[in-house]
Amino acid sequence: MVTYRQLWRASPTAWAAAGAEAGRLARHTARDASVEVASQVTALRAAWSGAAAQVAAGRLLTVRDRLEAFAALLVALDQALAEHAARLAEAKAMLSASVAAAAGARVTVDRDGRVDVDRTGEKPDPGDVAVARRTAAGVEAALALAAEADARTARRLAELSGWCEPGPAEPPGGVPEPTYPAAVRAWWAGLTGPQRRWLILHRPDLIGSLDGVPAAARDQANRLLLARVPADDLADLRAWLRDAGRSRAYLLRLDLNAGRAVVSLGDPDLADHVLVHVPGARASIDRIGVDLARADRVAARAAEIAPGASVAAVVWLDYDVPASLPEAARTGYARDAGPDLRRFVDGLRATHDTRAPHVTVLGHSYGSLVVATTARDHGLAADDVVFVGSPGVGVSHVDQLPLPDGHVWSTTARQDPIQLVAPSPAQVARDIARSAAMPWYAGIAPALPDEDLWHGRNPSLPQFGARIFASAARASVYTAHTAYWDAGNPALESVARITLGGSYHAAVR
Repeated sequence: MVTYRQLWRASPTAWAAAGAEAGRLARHTARDASVEVASQVTALRAAWSGAAAQVAAGRLLTVRDRLEAFAALLVALDQALAEHAARLAEAKAMLSASVAAAAGARVTVDRDGRVDVDRTGEKPDPGDVAVARRTAAGVEAALALAAEADARTARRLAELSGWCEPGPAEPPGGVPEPTYPAAVRAWWAGLTGPQRRWLILHRPDLIGSLDGVPAAARDQANRLLLARVPADDLADLRAWLRDAGRSRAYLLRLDLNAGRAVVSLGDPDLADHVLVHVPGARASIDRIGVDLARADRVAARAAEIAPGASVAAVVWLDYDVPASLPEAARTGYARDAGPDLRRFVDGLRATHDTRAPHVTVLGHSYGSLVVATTARDHGLAADDVVFVGSPGVGVSHVDQLPLPDGHVWSTTARQDPIQLVAPSPAQVARDIARSAAMPWYAGIAPALPDEDLWHGRNPSLPQFGARIFASAARASVYTAHTAYWDAGNPALESVARITLGGSYHAAVR
């Protein structure tokens, strides 16, 4: 049980710092195991042969395996401490907001968290009584959240005992069909602890990319893979994995050959709200920090709006991204991405520890076409879908997307060039015809949003049928396409509220 005083005194920063230190040790240990020991084995085999050399090489490989097991243990410790810090921060924010809400009313909260109405000999005011009840409920909820976090962290730390014990534990049989994350989750749940650790250490390429495996295990596996990459590569990704800012980063996918990565800020298996951010053309693993910063701003704003809410923000860069505007004119990239995006979102629901999370899938620019095409062709288990700065989404009306009614949203800033430089051929023909009939129209046509864009009807116009929300009215034409996440942009506020779902949608404008 966590008391009121204990929660006020608790320091999420200290817990996070302890986890970060474990993560730092894990990076160095994994790098030593993957690079240093491997190079020693290679040098040994080149300079020494025979039975003794084979035994020596075998011993070094055993050392490497144990170092990697220790590195994975440290990653798991980092995860446990970082998530404990995040839950404590949420509980403290909820507690602070509950007590602050009583300000101005004749309500007192004593040092032990007891809430009462200051009557001073008078009959208590019904309004004060209502405030007292809300405050007491908020304090109780905050303490319950802290107690739940305490119990979960204790269980996670207990599970780490025996992590590095030697001995084969290879699971029998194969892996279920990866197309079905629920089946993968059931398979993973049926494995023993040693069998799961064996797979993380010996098949990190498999476990790290398997939708339906919990985020914590995928993160451990992918960080082992990343340790095998030269330290100077992927500096942007490494920086976010080392210091994500508000939330610990989870590496849920790493494919260097294809240039793909999926990173979640916060553990999506523990979050009540999950945002999946799908970037557009020219996004790359080398610059993934740009989109991670955008997703992080949404999660941070959501936490400010709803103290105590747990939000994970995922950047899903797991498709072949168009590298230029001519490539972005093609729909093939979006079609090919569909099965993987559908499976990833299904996996988020399959691995969630508690009740199903509220999942919002956001597509920026070409990413909006990816999201809509996935929903149209394969189905998408999203509670809300958001299109930002879209060049069209492959359909002419929201009713053509099998998504929940009233939960498809769109915004495009008036100055965003996406709706000026990506008109459809039919739109161009109409503009030419109108300009010929009405010469004055040629002067204003470039400043008007196009109804028909390259990939379909503009989803940010009323004719499409989505719920439209505002973006910054005075953004520069040079920055409007990327300014949606800037501080003060109403689009940022709206996306945060959409991510929170429920009653928060009422304030989206």
